[in-house]
Amino acid sequence: MKNILVFLFFVIIAGTLFAEEPVPPEKSFPYTLSLSQSAGFLYGRGEERVYKKDGAPLSQLIWEMKPLFYYGAGLDFSRNNKHEKTGFSTALSLKAGFPSPSGIMEDRDWNTQDGELSNYSTHDNYTEGALILDYRAGISIPLYSRLLLELYLGLSWMRFSWIGRDGYILYPSDQYGSFLNGGTALGPDAEKEPYDGPVVRYSQSWILFFPGAGLSLPLGRFFNIAFSFQWSPLIFCRARDDHFATKTEYSDSMNFGVYVEPRAEISFIPTERLFLSLYCSWRKLEANPGNTISRKTGVNTGDTAAGMVNAVGAAWNTIDSGIGITIRF
Repeated sequence: MKNILVFLFFVIIAGTLFAEEPVPPEKSFPYTLSLSQSAGFLYGRGEERVYKKDGAPLSQLIWEMKPLFYYGAGLDFSRNNKHEKTGFSTALSLKAGFPSPSGIMEDRDWNTQDGELSNYSTHDNYTEGALILDYRAGISIPLYSRLLLELYLGLSWMRFSWIGRDGYILYPSDQYGSFLNGGTALGPDAEKEPYDGPVVRYSQSWILFFPGAGLSLPLGRFFNIAFSFQWSPLIFCRARDDHFATKTEYSDSMNFGVYVEPRAEISFIPTERLFLSLYCSWRKLEANPGNTISRKTGVNTGDTAAGMVNAVGAAWNTIDSGIGITIRF
């Protein structure tokens, strides 16, 4: 069955590339639908933060993706020849990461009076789920010397889930496993102890609303180079943190912040229907401090929920690089 699907896929590609136009070009519909597939990797990290009442850092958990491989697919509807005249364009893409080991998770606490490092632990990080869904719609405007300008509005939804396992902990001997203000700073007497099993599970869900702009320029007959930039303060994050050792669950809510994403892409165009691309982008998110609700989990915990205001934060910082193939119908 798998071989049949692969065969059909290549038959569709061949038929698309070499089929004759059903109507003369001057009478054809000026817009076309494109299908793309991609494969690449994310290299960077997600971040969880906890703040003291005065805004100083209290805790930081770093979840690495070094690297996380993914598969992507997309649809694009735009003018058949964008350099001919101004036109509308819209695009939808989905990337799904492969569940896999993706680096380490580091956990740091600064719960001393002077803000010194008090607790540290490191664990193997496993990415359990990864999805990025992007949509945009806008216009393309041909400029002088075949330079193309694109202006658009976009929406992005991202969800990532990680779990930290095994590794070791480094806590002061009088503060093992605690999380109390006025704790003891790490010193030469700190004991490094191995940890077996799951320690923390953490997930982030982001929604981004943003404007964007791009420029593209043909490089001869067969190549095209493009640059784009997206920025917005309209970012929203919901996160959940499950600590297995203390049997505590945290639900975080953060609104607004800063999002930036520059992107570069170079394409090889052997025919009008086929594009082969190499791309690289950098996506950075910094959420404003938000609120958290914690509760004890397990049997007979009772009503133990508690909330804190402006006590948590989240961040995201990754390089996205890969290759893609686009077929125009």
